[in-house]
Amino acid sequence: MPQETQAANIVTAFDTFRQVPYVARTFWFHAQDVPEAGLFYGLVDAQGHKKRSFDVYVDVAGYESPAADLSDRSRNISRRLTP
Repeated sequence: MPQETQAANIVTAFDTFRQVPYVARTFWFHAQDVPEAGLFYGLVDAQGHKKRSFDVYVDVAGYESPAADLSDRSRNISRRLTP
């Protein structure tokens, strides 16, 4: 999966999680890719280098209070998704 697609999917997933009341917590399956097992869902590659999705995950997975100003968050995420 291209790194841009993974990063965009993270944004979509966390936006969805926040809209449904029955999702209280989320956990990432693998922090690092494991090529030997065919697992490429990590936030870092097999050598430990950050993938594009790493910073996007940090932005969207963090807790924000209901009173938070989300306009700046949207700009940051859009900037990271733009090559």
